[in-house]
Amino acid sequence: MVDANESPALREALLRIARKAVQGKPLPARMKLAPTDEPALRLALSRALETEVRVASDGSLYVSFPESRRSPEAWRELACKLNVAQTVAADAEARRAADRRADSTFKRAALLAPDAARAICELAENDSVRRFVRQDDASASIFVKLVQGAVQRVGASDPATLSQLGSDWFGDSKLLRAGAVHGQLLHILRAISGGDAETTDSELFARFGIEENPYTSHVVAFVPFVYYVPGGTHGGDEMLDYPWRLFNRGEACVLSLETVRGIERVELRPPHGGPDCRRIVTSENAAPFRGLVSRSVPAVYTEGYPNFAVQRLLRLFAKAGLRAEHAGDGDLDGYRIADLVASCIPVDRIVADDVRRDGLPRRQLSASARTRLESWLAVNQDSPHASALRETISIGWLEQESFPLPSIS
Repeated sequence: MVDANESPALREALLRIARKAVQGKPLPARMKLAPTDEPALRLALSRALETEVRVASDGSLYVSFPESRRSPEAWRELACKLNVAQTVAADAEARRAADRRADSTFKRAALLAPDAARAICELAENDSVRRFVRQDDASASIFVKLVQGAVQRVGASDPATLSQLGSDWFGDSKLLRAGAVHGQLLHILRAISGGDAETTDSELFARFGIEENPYTSHVVAFVPFVYYVPGGTHGGDEMLDYPWRLFNRGEACVLSLETVRGIERVELRPPHGGPDCRRIVTSENAAPFRGLVSRSVPAVYTEGYPNFAVQRLLRLFAKAGLRAEHAGDGDLDGYRIADLVASCIPVDRIVADDVRRDGLPRRQLSASARTRLESWLAVNQDSPHASALRETISIGWLEQESFPLPSIS
């Protein structure tokens, strides 16, 4: 047999065979040895293996083993010469150590964040998360801090940017904005919130009060109101009335999170020729919201789960005496959105409940959404929405776009 060290490519090709052999199983009848045909390598392999090495149609080098050469014992000498047994044993021990570190990390995270124990069990089965935690002690530590930080964001009353959280949790404002750690944060938020693969990243962040950019995060409102901010010319508050003016033009206004955070109070004013505004519709989806605007129905677009700009504006409306009815999908997320809206402003009616018996077309749940809903119902049996949600399991869910547009007085 030729010297396996005479070229790196030859050594790597022979290592493929030796690693298979030390596993104690018969070698395959045909095996790929190199990705491309190099005549010198093909000749060296033919000499080393004492058999013909062929070029496949894709240009790769393959060898066919006769039955007598497929036995692991036939390659024991090669495996010993390449120290493969020792390498494989070391690799196996390294994998076991990494798995022990991962298991220990998940247990530690569950001890430090017991409210997220169920989510952590789910994360432990996630291949991407497990690979990250297995890498090294630094990655394991990052995972634990991410879990602790995410749990602290549940029910947060103030918005935070990814840059701010990265600085607070790790002393690095860029760490959470992109890359592997950003991806792990999304996995953790998804598990803790009970979200599925269809939940968008922006929806996940909204649930935890995380704003990627306070100037691009916004609320769209079609309500006849004016608002007051500090800094008037005589030391009082300054009044801005463009939301009311836009309402009279039949247009919705867009307020950034930074603008909404600076509002001291809002004041409802009747539109030209119209009655006082006492109620609004909160709309989960865009097309129905547009329909409400076209019919001059005061409304706020939640854009799925309401972000902090939406939530704060709704709280300001509630202080001004407004009430709401919520129009959204009749699935788990739709009802959870309704509950979040109701935590900001009194909700007199959830439209999905009123139209349940109207014979509207329904959509069947996906397998993942069904599993997620069943798991949620098992923990939330006393939810006021339990009956409606059990109905969605058996006959499907209602999409907001199928509802008649609500009218309010």
